[in-house]
Amino acid sequence: MAKKQKRKQPSQKTQNAALRTTCWFCDHDVTPDYKDPKTLGYFLTPRGRVLPRHITSVCASCQRGLAVQIKRARQLALIR
Repeated sequence: MAKKQKRKQPSQKTQNAALRTTCWFCDHDVTPDYKDPKTLGYFLTPRGRVLPRHITSVCASCQRGLAVQIKRARQLALIR
């Protein structure tokens, strides 16, 4: 008989991010900035990877800019 697999419970950050339907940056009329590590942290996994667009609901242009700003913040050791 096959064992029943347990489903992983998504983290609270992932659940909250999945509820958004429009781009957070476009709604607040801001651009991603490497000098704001707290905001960048909402778009990272606990391991430090960038969350994909289908989870964060960020538009394509903002997602590209977000990835660049996260990389800059990592270079300056503002985030891990």
